[in-house]
Amino acid sequence: MPQKFVLIDDDPDDRDLFKEALGRLLPGAELVEFTDGRKAVEWLSGITGEKLPAAIVMDYNMPHLTAPQLLDRLCENEMLTHIPKIVWSTAVQPTYFDNCKNKGALEYFIKPTTQEGLVWIVQQVIDFAGRA
Repeated sequence: MPQKFVLIDDDPDDRDLFKEALGRLLPGAELVEFTDGRKAVEWLSGITGEKLPAAIVMDYNMPHLTAPQLLDRLCENEMLTHIPKIVWSTAVQPTYFDNCKNKGALEYFIKPTTQEGLVWIVQQVIDFAGRA
């Protein structure tokens, strides 16, 4: 069964770029996409076992739930606590980094401005998923 990843980001271009890089690095991987955290929480709350994703990547600023709020919700669900949660964002405030790490994010990446940077981040996500 191919690895499944969840991407929660309201920017369609960022979602497309992530999906393209994931497909190149890990052919056959499944990417489940959401534009807001509430929909992601609803979906994640309804899945179990082998249907669980290998990693969850989220933008910091999204409609309805910010990354810290989303991390709080995800950490309430025992089925999701072991899944690596990664934040990627254009927001560079150190308080954002700290807040997300304190709420369960494994890593906080600044969204890249180059294709090489994007590929590097996606490879890190794949690596985190392999260690979970």
